[in-house]
Formats: sequence, C-alpha cells, structure tokens
Amino acid sequence: MSQEVLDNFTKETGIKIHSEYYKTNEDMLAKLELSPSYYDLITPSDFMIERLIKEQALAPLDLNQIPNSQYLMENLRYPSFDPKGEYSLPYAWGTLGIVYDKSRVKAQDLGSSSILWNNAYSGYIIMCDSIRETIGTALLRLGYDINTQKAEEIEEAGELLKKQRTLVMGYMGDTVKSLMGMGEATLALTWSGSAALAIRQNPNMDYFLPKEGSNYFLDSFVIPKKSKKKELAQKFINYVYQPEVAYKIWQDVGFVTPNQKAYERLPVSLQKDKRWYPDFKDPPLYLLKDLDENTLRLYNKVFKEEESVREKLLTSILLLFLVLLSACNRQMDENTLVLFTWNDYFDPQVIEDFSKEKGVKVHVEYFSTNEELLAKFENNKSYYDLLTPSDHLVDKLIQEDLLTPLDYTHIPNAKTYLMPCLKQVAYDPSRTYSLPYAWGTVGILYDKSKVTQSVDSWQILWDPKYKGQIIMTDSLRDTIGVALKLLGYSLNTADRKALEEAGALLKKQAPLLMGYFGDATEMLMSAGEASLAVMWSGEALNAMRRNPNMNYVIPKEGANLWEDDFVVPRDSRKKELAYEFINYMYRPESAYKNWQFLAYSTPNIKTFEMLPEHERNDKRWYPDLPNTRLETLRALTNKELELYNKVWLELKS
Repeated sequence: MSQEVLDNFTKETGIKIHSEYYKTNEDMLAKLELSPSYYDLITPSDFMIERLIKEQALAPLDLNQIPNSQYLMENLRYPSFDPKGEYSLPYAWGTLGIVYDKSRVKAQDLGSSSILWNNAYSGYIIMCDSIRETIGTALLRLGYDINTQKAEEIEEAGELLKKQRTLVMGYMGDTVKSLMGMGEATLALTWSGSAALAIRQNPNMDYFLPKEGSNYFLDSFVIPKKSKKKELAQKFINYVYQPEVAYKIWQDVGFVTPNQKAYERLPVSLQKDKRWYPDFKDPPLYLLKDLDENTLRLYNKVFKEEESVREKLLTSILLLFLVLLSACNRQMDENTLVLFTWNDYFDPQVIEDFSKEKGVKVHVEYFSTNEELLAKFENNKSYYDLLTPSDHLVDKLIQEDLLTPLDYTHIPNAKTYLMPCLKQVAYDPSRTYSLPYAWGTVGILYDKSKVTQSVDSWQILWDPKYKGQIIMTDSLRDTIGVALKLLGYSLNTADRKALEEAGALLKKQAPLLMGYFGDATEMLMSAGEASLAVMWSGEALNAMRRNPNMNYVIPKEGANLWEDDFVVPRDSRKKELAYEFINYMYRPESAYKNWQFLAYSTPNIKTFEMLPEHERNDKRWYPDLPNTRLETLRALTNKELELYNKVWLELKS
C-alpha cells in the first residue's frame, strides 16, 4: 500500500497510522505472538488466517462499521478458511504463475511448469522465496495435492527441486519484478501482482498459469483479538474499501482488486484478461491450507536443503530471522553503497560495471514517490548513502539540514562535464548539495492515430471528444500544476483562490478520465489503450521508441522543468563511496550508456555531444535554458502544502 493512501487517510480522519512490515507469514506470526495486543490490523495470507481463526486469535468484524464492504466481489465473500466471512475481508488477491521474457522464451516451452526445469534457461530462472509456494509448484508438477501431508510426496517434491538447483538464479521475493522488468532474468515463479508490475515496466514480459494448476491467494484484513483499537481498524478497512481508494491501491501494487466497483473502473481489456481474473477451473487453482506442525517441519526441512542456491533462507523462527538480518546489515555497512532511487532508474549493467571496477557492491532500494522517499529516509537517516530526490524535495532537505555539502575534489567529472545551463538552480545556487542525475519536462503524450487535431495546449485534456481516453498523472504537484498553468498561474502559487480554481477545473475534467496513473501510463499509451496522457519527457521518449504513433509536446501555457539530483545524506557513513559512484556516473561513456537505458535528458555535456543529432536538436528533450515557459517546483511550506492536499483530496474523493 502506498504512503500516499496512508497519508490521505490520516488527513481525512485525523487518525495517525504507524506501519510495520514483515517479509513472510511466519515472520508476521512470530511478531504477533510476541506482542498480541500491539498490532491493530494485519494482512496475512489465507492459510495463516485459517490458523489464527483456529487459535481464536482474531476478533469478529462488525460489518455495520464497514459499510463499504458491500463492494466486495461476491465470489470472494465466503472463502473456505472463513466460510461465514466473520473474521476477514480481502485486501488483495491473485495467483502464482510464471512471468517470462517473450523475446527469449520459445513458444513451445510455454504452458507447463516444466519450463522451470528446462536446461535451455539455465542461470536465468528465479524461484519464489516462499516455502509453501515453491514446494507446492513441485507437488502440482508431480500430480500431487498442493496441500498434501504425505511425507513421501513432500520428499519427492524436494528431490525435484534439488534437480533444479543448478538452473536457478536464486530464490527471490520483491526483487523479482525489478529483475524481470529490467530483463535481467528470463523466467520467474512469482505472484500475479509482481508479474503485472514487471509487464508494465517491460513490454517483452508476459505471464501464464501452468496447466498443472497453481495456488491463488487472498491476503485479507484481520483484527487481532487483543487489539485495543478495533473501531479505528474497522474505520481504516472501510476507507480502503472506498472504490476510488481500492482503485488507487490496484495502480500502486498491481495485485487484483477484490472491490467490484474498483474492478468496473479498470480498462475492459484487463477485466477480461484471464491472467489476472481467472475462472479458477482452467487451469485449476487452489487455496493453501494450514498444515499441522509435523508437516510444517517437513516442509521447512525440504526447503532448508535448498540453502546453497537461495538468496536468503526463509524461517519461521523470529530470532534466527533477526540474526540473519543483523549479519546482512553488518556486511552491507562494510562493503556496500546503499542507493535509494526511483524504480528502474539506473541501467543495471552500469551499476554492475561500477561494482566490478571498484570492487564494491551497490545495494539498490526503490521508492515510487518523493513522499515515500522522505518517509523512509526520516526513519533511518544513516542507512542510505545516496539518494535521487526531485528538485522540490532537495530544496526541503537542504532547508532541514539533512544533506552533506559535496566534496568536489572527489567528483572531478561532475566539475568538468556538468552542463553550464544546469550549474545554478534556485534551491541550490552554488550546487553545494546537489548534482543533477536526470532532468526533463512534463508535457502531453498523445496518439497521432487517434488525435488528429493540433496539440499545443493543456486544454485538450478537457475535450469531451476523448472521454475515457485521457490519463492524468497520479502526482499531486504535477496534476494540480497542469490546471494552474492552464489558468495562467505559477506552478508554485500558494494563493487560495488560484488553487480553488484549479481544483474546480480538475473536478470538471474527472468524468473524462481513464484514471490517474503512475508507472502504468507508459504501458497503456504504448499499447494504444489511451489517447492522451500527462507524462514526463523520458517516459514519453521511451513510449515513442516503442510506438511510432506516439508524439510529445510541451504545451504553450508552460510546464514543469524538473530534475532529479544526486544528494548525499548528512548522516551517511560512506560519503567517499557515494562520491566515487557519482563521479563514475559522470563519466561521459557511463552517462551515455545509462542514457540509452533511461531516455531522460542527460546533464553531462560530453554525453550530450555523443547523442544522435536529431535528439540533441530537439527542444522537447533539450529546451533552451533559462526558459520563461518552464518552471521548477519549489518546496512548499506546511501551510501551503495543506492547501494543495485539500484540493487533491477533494478531487480524489
């Protein structure tokens, strides 16, 4: 769930949310058992809910306090683990299947889970880092019940997995979508939501459910019996079950929504797609059931034997989990640069080349919004060594004294190759704290085969002719900024009347929209699913490379000129390593290779000279600076941000 959804709930209700995270159901159970009255709302998987119900660890839900539960899909209302729907309400659901790279996989190999044992893909196969799902896949391939408790069948599944050892890249969880999306792997056993996000990132990706069958899952809201804030928990569930909020969550996490009204807002092509909304019969799909302790021990024994090829060992013992995590962090502190950046923002090969040359590791973590970056960074300021926030957040971080002044003696390439037009910015006039990583504009991407009139104004995004074919960006500042520019105001205005006008204009537009999207926009436009979209210039260029019908314009009223910067946190313990990485990325050849992957405008003058002439001369990608039509976002004060949030919340509701 995105930080934005949580923040919006807090702004709407005045109720603060403290989130804690777990990696496995076993980890969640261990934490809950250690402190049963601490947690107010949890989202375990189906088989874990079955166990919690058996152990009488959950409180019955009062559906009178959750009226939006009326929107729950009927086929999900009474699952086998909670047959009366007393204790749980689904948050997300989906399947376990195989995501694959269409450019590398032969068509005749598709359809069966046997592809995960195919020598042709040795070294490029990722298995799911989950005990039940991985062993379950082997059981189904052998023709056994996915919930078998027969020792000989479980052991046979273990032997089948041993045969696979030399073929797999690793056993992974959240990193699957990034590795597949970037084309680093060919096949992965993963959940449908991760597959959907990988497909959004890379059009070469596709997903299928094995003919032998698979499991489907229901991650559901449940309230611990000893929670002291059950009413607040039910209020949050009711909020999440608002169709517009459920729709936003689908955009963020990729997993199938259990909300009927949110489902009806999806593009028709997605509603009818059996990969995401299967019929449960062909192929057969099964819910995982809770297992007795003896069977669980056998599963853990089988899975532990795969340790030699695992990226990390799953365990249900919390103490062991924490010891492993602590050891991992110590190793990271000594050898690894922690880079915190946007999804798919660096060419993995460039990072690998840096690691090989310097003999160090780069651990990359991702955020989806500047708000998410700030929230995670503020919780652990010394953990991250290098960030790439947007300009207005850099402004805020400088004001709050959270960044270290850059030592240019360690970054000579930046001093030599930074474009002259980018050497001064309002929020950091002397480039004391920040160096541009990428920059660009916000404009309109449109499909020339569908939009035949001239596109030169933001006004076209209000044309009823394109109802249902218009996408706005799911970004508070950028979407409100479009309306402000159309009305003739500054992107940074704090005038209440101007913001109210912008809000009213956006409300008039709302019935015309396909939706407010983030990462999905490029995919939907490239696939011809929409006609017009507000989009960042680099994503627009990538879409144009994929689909010749795409075109991009900067509207005449003006637009946002943005940059994402390298900044080093004040409390980082590895500043010299961060400088070394920045300096490497400012090498002209490294920056050029990364530009080929990223497509956003380069801040490196030598790299710019290496670009094709038609791109160097294209003012959409490299506008003349300074430019009165283009405006950079500044950091808002808390009072100003409240005005923007009010407009945004009213629009989204």
